[in-house]
Amino acid sequence: MKKIVLIGGAGHCRSCIDVIENATEEFEIIGIIDSKLTKGSLIFGYPVIGDDAELNQLNPKKVGVVICVGFTPNSTVFSKVWDSINKTQFSTPSIISKFSRVSKHSTIEDGCMIMHEVSVNSNSIIQKGSVLNTRALIEHDCTIGSFSHIAPSAVLLGNVKIGTNCFVGANTTIHPSTTISDHCTIGSNSLVIKSIEKPGNYFGSPVENKNSKGEGYVR
Repeated sequence: MKKIVLIGGAGHCRSCIDVIENATEEFEIIGIIDSKLTKGSLIFGYPVIGDDAELNQLNPKKVGVVICVGFTPNSTVFSKVWDSINKTQFSTPSIISKFSRVSKHSTIEDGCMIMHEVSVNSNSIIQKGSVLNTRALIEHDCTIGSFSHIAPSAVLLGNVKIGTNCFVGANTTIHPSTTISDHCTIGSNSLVIKSIEKPGNYFGSPVENKNSKGEGYVR
């Protein structure tokens, strides 16, 4: 099995551990890197081994890295961590739950987390560092931009394009052939029926821009 270290030890990390333990047979967790946690403390039996300095002591030929930093709207923390890891020689494998359904005709780039009961249908592309959370449905011909998070039970219908650093909230539905700009947050239980061309926070059914009603739509 491939040995891996997890970056980030908060709630999302615990969910990732569950996927790795119960739904893959490829990886062995050897520790967690988180500067905010006490070195030597345990998360589900796995030791917190320190901060980035400890990571640099590991052999990248023998250990991979899985980024388990949760998504915060309007934040680029995940992408900054990715850029830092990318400067090293550590691999960033994708984790795909065996309880998910991922089409062999889809593409999953490095560093993605595909959680339990997710469906990814044919000809869809999940770009680097993205998270598809529990029961998310990604229909055919969709593209999820890098470092984006699709929350539980969100539904992306055919040919939806999501930009980079986006968040799609739980139980949100996005209509077919819709494009979402980079750096967009779509609130939970929302309905997106037309494309959004400007970054911002959107919610509602149908969604509206949080700060200026209607601003940002492609008309």
